[in-house]
Formats: sequence, C-alpha cells, structure tokens
Amino acid sequence: MNNKAGMAVAFAVGLAVGLNWPKMKKYVQPYLKGAGKKGTDVYGGLLKFMGEQKERVEDALAEIRTRKVAKAKKGVRKRARKLVTATTGV
Repeated sequence: MNNKAGMAVAFAVGLAVGLNWPKMKKYVQPYLKGAGKKGTDVYGGLLKFMGEQKERVEDALAEIRTRKVAKAKKGVRKRARKLVTATTGV
C-alpha cells in the first residue's frame, strides 16, 4: 500500500471511530483502565532500570578517575626519586 492510500485508510478509520466513540466507549473503557495500570508498572520498571544503569556508569567513571589519579601520583613519585638521585648522586 502506498503512502496516499495508507493516509486515506487511517483517516477513514479515525473518522469511523470518532463518530462511533460514544457507543464504543463503554466497551473500550475497561481495557483502557487495565492498560493504564500496566503502563504505570512498565514506567516504574523502566525508571528503576535506567537508575541502575546510571549508577553503573557513574561507578565505572569514578573507578577510572581513581585509577588515573593513582597512576599520576605514582609517576610523580618516580620522577621525584629520579630528581633526588640525580642531584645527590646516590
């Protein structure tokens, strides 16, 4: 089905539903309530998942920063020892 035909069908379906909505509402409403409750559960689960992932990323970044700082400090100590050895001759 091409784009124009699809748009025409979608418009016709929307028009049919809009005109018959008062009759359809009493049949559809129980499903919408159930879907709303499930939607809330899904949304809560999604938020929990995203929070956990954010925490993992933050932990990984903190670990990388800690390693870089430790490595930099280790390099500074080595350079200081070399400097002391070079100036004192020991």
